[in-house]
Formats: sequence, structure tokens, C-alpha cells
Amino acid sequence: MPSLHIALFGGIQVLVDDQLVTLAYDKVRALLAFLLIEAHNYPQRRETLAGLLWPEQSEKEARHSLSQALLKLRQAIDPNNDLIFADRHTVGWQTAAQFELDTAVFTTHFHQCQTHSHLQPALCESCMAHRETAVSLYKGPFLAGLSLPDAPQFEQWLTQQREQYHRQVMNSG
Repeated sequence: MPSLHIALFGGIQVLVDDQLVTLAYDKVRALLAFLLIEAHNYPQRRETLAGLLWPEQSEKEARHSLSQALLKLRQAIDPNNDLIFADRHTVGWQTAAQFELDTAVFTTHFHQCQTHSHLQPALCESCMAHRETAVSLYKGPFLAGLSLPDAPQFEQWLTQQREQYHRQVMNSG
């Protein structure tokens, strides 16, 4: 299986076997990011995804647009169907899929110190190292440069995610 590295901080960057992959258009990038953040552990309903990204279209048209975006995404990063599964009702990530995601590593490092039982985590060398690693992954705002003005629910989700990650970085010092 090819190696897959995805960065969502500072814009989207996808590397398959260390080769930069270009995703077809903004809604494919948005679908990838949403699936990675929201559907990594459980599948999303197709009608939910279609309504999130193509709210101005009829349900039939939106589902067709979703199918086309999934096709483009699979062609770009998952030609062997090892990562993304999709059936008539849901779309999600294979639970055993192996890939590196900067936001997941970022979150893991920030949460490492929450498991410590000491009273002053700010003074803990291990916590400081985890926070420094997390902050080093933050190359800029989450999905910088991505905007879908015709998809207000996605825009709201995007804004919340950006604020959450930015707040974590700002509070790390």
C-alpha cells in the first residue's frame, strides 16, 4: 500500500509515496478534509455530505456531485480502494487505513499532558516537548485558502475548526 501524508494546516497538501498530489477542485478538498476530521472513525451518510457541500442542488444532483467528487478523490489518492469505502448509504475511511494526518498528530501531542496526574503541567518537560511538537506542525490556519461560499454549513464547520486549532496554538505558550 502506498504511503499517504496529508497536511491540513496552512492549506491542503497531499503526498502519496512522497509525490505531491493535486486534488481536482475545492469541493474535493473539502470532502477530503471533512471525511478526515469528522468521519475517520465512523461513516457519514451520503445525504449529509451531499447537503453539506451542495446545498443549492436538488438531492439527486447533490448526490451525483458527491459521487463525482468521490471518484476524483479516489483517483487522486486511493486507486486501490484501500482508504475510502462507500456504499449506497455511507462514505467513510477504512478503519485499518494507514496514513499520517498533521491535525491528528497535532491533537495527540496536545492531549498527551492531559493524561498526566501532576499539578503543574506547564513545568513538565515532557508536556513542553509535546506542545512544541504540536505547535511545529501548525503551518498556518486549518485549510488556509479554502472557502465554499455556496456551502454555508461547511463554512460554519470550517470556521469552528480554524478557531479551535488556532486557540490551541495560542494557549500553548
